[in-house]
Amino acid sequence: MKTIEAVFESGYLKPLARLPLAEHQHVWVTIVAQEPSSQHIAQLATQSPSFQFLADPAEDVYSYKDGKPV
Repeated sequence: MKTIEAVFESGYLKPLARLPLAEHQHVWVTIVAQEPSSQHIAQLATQSPSFQFLADPAEDVYSYKDGKPV
């Protein structure tokens, strides 16, 4: 997944940087009219399957033996 900045001009979204996509490649686009708040980003992260791996106990590589909790 990649976030890019684009401008809406003459009915089209125009990326402000070159995209590493093949010609005619289909993509999903999410429109955010302004920069999201930290709270909104955190909410999106909890709803996205992208972070589900963190619920796996094998990913919890630290223990109380590693030091005091902060």
